[in-house]
Parts: sequence; structure tokens; C-alpha cells
Amino acid sequence: MNIKLYLRWAFAYFLIIILLGSSMRWSFVLNILSEYRYILHTHSHIALLGWVYIGLTALLAKDFLPKTTSKTFKWIFWITQITILGMLFSFPFQGYGMYSIIFSSLFLVVSYVFSVFFILKTPKELKTKYSYKWIRLAIICMIISSIGPWALGYIMVKFGKDSPLYRGAIYFYLHFQYNGWMLSGIVGLFIRYIEQKRITFSNKTQKYSLWLFGLGIFLSLPLSWTGLVNIPLFYLIGGIGVFLQIIATVILLKEFLNHENSISNHYKGILKLISVLFFLKLGMQLLSAIPYIGQITFFNIDIVIGYLHFIFLGIISLSILYFLLIYKEIKIPNWTLCFYILLFFLTEGLIFYKGLILFAGVPLFSGYFLVLAIVSTLFLIPVSVFFLRSLKRN
Repeated sequence: MNIKLYLRWAFAYFLIIILLGSSMRWSFVLNILSEYRYILHTHSHIALLGWVYIGLTALLAKDFLPKTTSKTFKWIFWITQITILGMLFSFPFQGYGMYSIIFSSLFLVVSYVFSVFFILKTPKELKTKYSYKWIRLAIICMIISSIGPWALGYIMVKFGKDSPLYRGAIYFYLHFQYNGWMLSGIVGLFIRYIEQKRITFSNKTQKYSLWLFGLGIFLSLPLSWTGLVNIPLFYLIGGIGVFLQIIATVILLKEFLNHENSISNHYKGILKLISVLFFLKLGMQLLSAIPYIGQITFFNIDIVIGYLHFIFLGIISLSILYFLLIYKEIKIPNWTLCFYILLFFLTEGLIFYKGLILFAGVPLFSGYFLVLAIVSTLFLIPVSVFFLRSLKRN
């Protein structure tokens, strides 16, 4: 299936969220945004539902769906664009208002359509593969995550925005999006790449890793609520869930290392970096199972933002770029990728620095917000190159 058209839209959304993100950074320096929260809502929705969702579904279509389904997939794609563009042009002007809620609700419905379409149209011979089983887990998590947005309307009317249930529904959605849909989808795509290279991973290994990781996703959910419900059992259950995910990841990594020489050396450095970031993410999540740390991080907005950006700009975005590069769907200069990675580490360092400094009660260094705004804006350089290169035919 030719996914180049879909990728152009995905990279366009990537560029838009960088513009929105940098404008929010500059608002702390120049006070240029009158409705900061509206732009924040736009930024988060286009990031998850534009760049990541379109990028992942395009890769899933390429790897799993036969060419005969391309026409139907194209219809689903264009209807999805209408909902995303509707959010893009409504959230900045009204935040959570009538039109933005309508378009975001329609997006959820279309995502259900894609899920059913994907499961029904994936060839039977692929459904026996563990790559498909990982993707099926990812899709299940994506569907479960939508319970959060659907519940928000009722919670707002019944209990109000200040209710712990309101934040609980948002964190429920983010948990199953980041830890379920996105990460499981990335692993599934990697397993599919391994299968296409005719490299055989042990069925026993894959079975254990899949079940342990899937169980870990559900058990680690309470860690997203520790600041709302301070129950010791939540920390224990959540910690066990993350520990199971670590075991599952170690099992897969060990199997990968046994076949490392059989995998192309092209872009292997990116894959190693993604693996390191993956373990660091699990490590941070495991630390939040310690009650004292869990309480501190939950209420420290900079730590939360840094953690979410760590997954989004690091693990997820680099993984999508990795798959596009190894499949030769896009060609980008090495310097842009290196520059992107450098900026990622610089922004993460600055965001986590602020969270730790404010916790310690120490003033930020002079010009902090200006430096963060400049570094965030520099992301426009590599992402613009990504977008322009996506317009070219290889």
C-alpha cells in the first residue's frame, strides 16, 4: 500500500504541533497568547491524533493490509482528516466548546471504524503472527482509552472540572494511549519488521513477553491516579505492573541480541537509542511506585510534562522515523536526525531541571524561559526538513 500521501499529512501535523509548542514557550517570554489553555488543548490533540495516530495507522496499513483494501482505507483516512482539521480550527478559538467536542467525538467514532476495518481485513495468515497480536493489543488499548474522553462530559456536568474524577479520566486516557496503543503498536511494528526479515523469534519468548507486557499495562494504571487516591495498594499493584513490563522488554531484547547480526546495520544506532529510552521510561514509571516520589511527581506539572514529552518526542516519534527510514519511505539528511535528537535531550533536560529546581525551592537561572523558547523553536529546522522530504518521491 502506498502510504506517502498519508505521511505528508502526518509530517504536516508534526510541524504544526512544533509551531504551537514553540508559541506556548514564547508566551512565557513575550506574553503573546491571550488563550494559552486553548492552544494547549490544540497542541495535545493534534500531537496525539494527528502526527502519532496518522503515522502509526499508515504504517499498520502498509505492513498488514492488502492492496485491495487501499480504497476503503483512503476513505477512512480522509474522514479522519476532516475530524482532525475540525479540532485544529476549533480548539484555538473555544477550547472545549461545542464544535471541538463534536469533532473530537467524531474522531473517536472513526477510530473505531478503523479498528474494526483493520481487524477484519488483516489476512488470516498474518493473524497467526505475534506482530498482529501486539497490534491487536495496541488497538484494544486505544479503544479502552476512549472511555476517558466519553466520561469527561458526564463528569463536567455532574461534578465539575475541579473534581478529581475529571483529572482521573484524562490520566486514564493518557495511560492507555501512551503505554498501551502507542508503545504496543511500536513493538508490534518492530516484530513485523523482524518477521519480514525472516528472522525467527522463539514462540515461547514472544508469548511470555506479549502477555506480561499486556498485563503490565492494565496493572500499572493505578500509578496514573496516585495523586488522586492515595491508597498504598495502588502503588504495589502499579509497581508490579511496571515490573512485568520490564521483564517482558528484557525478554524481547535478549531475543533481539541473539539475532542482532541478522538485522541491517542501517539506522541501528536509532534503534539502540529507542531501546535505552524505553528502559529509562519504565525506570521512571517504576520510581513513581514509591509513594513519596509518586506524590511529588503527580503534582509537579513540569515533571509530568517532561515525562510525556520524553515518550512522545523520544520513543514514539523516533520510532516512527526509524520505520519510515528502514522502509525507505523517506530520505532525510543525517544531520537533521542528529539535530532533532540533540534538541530532544536539551528540552528534556530544561523541563526536568525546572521541575526539580522548583521542588527544591531554588530560583531558576536567569533567562530560563528564553533559552527554553529558543531551543523549542529550533525544532522547526529538522521537522521542516522531515516535512519537505516527505513531499518528494523517492
